[in-house]
Amino acid sequence: MRVVPGRLVELMRPRAKWLLPGTLATVVLVVALTALVGASVTNHLRHGDGVRAVDQPVATWVAAHRVDWLTAIMRLVTTVGCPLGVALTVVAVVGIAEWRTRRLRPALVAAVVLGGAELLQISIKSLVARARPPSTLWAPGASASGFSFPSGHATLAAAGYGLIAGLLVQYCRTTRARLAVCVAAAGATAAVGLSRVYLGVHWLSDVAVGWLIGGLWLGVVCLVAQASRAGPASVPRPELSSKFPARGTRRS
Repeated sequence: MRVVPGRLVELMRPRAKWLLPGTLATVVLVVALTALVGASVTNHLRHGDGVRAVDQPVATWVAAHRVDWLTAIMRLVTTVGCPLGVALTVVAVVGIAEWRTRRLRPALVAAVVLGGAELLQISIKSLVARARPPSTLWAPGASASGFSFPSGHATLAAAGYGLIAGLLVQYCRTTRARLAVCVAAAGATAAVGLSRVYLGVHWLSDVAVGWLIGGLWLGVVCLVAQASRAGPASVPRPELSSKFPARGTRRS
């Protein structure tokens, strides 16, 4: 169906009132979450021993039990699951979804999910400024730069693969297929995060909080998107013409 510009404006007008409140709410949430997490985690990491009591033994144990074949697999997983790799995968899936639905909504949601997740993890890294594990714990050939907390790989994997699962389940006809998609997305997210711990470039808490941030951000965006779709555009307008005759005509 061809949509002329005037018709497009008419279709978008009922949802326009959701755009500004949704955008403002999203910005406020990003700022508040970043400040809250950054302040609390910074204080805990610098003055508390609870996190270090878990991170250090895990990193030391992993470094002492690496095997060559698993190290090679983990290098591949961390390469495919890097933020760029996740973004390209999301673009491919969203492209298929747009081709089938002829709608721009999946692309807009994907842009907000990935862009917001990246903004969150970069902002929190700058606030917390946590150092990475010492290079003596890194796997041979592993490389990383910048601060450690949270893991950018884990954050983007949770947000991106979760979004992919949400898009794909819409085309699944059986509960088993939907469950398989969700399990695959969860497995990919877990594999990417654990690869960072295995390679020694992140602490376990970096990855755990990265998963949490990515998942929470995805949930917020999906809720806002769902609210906008369920807004005034979905409420049918009353047919006034059937109750009130046009001016200049008489009711029989």
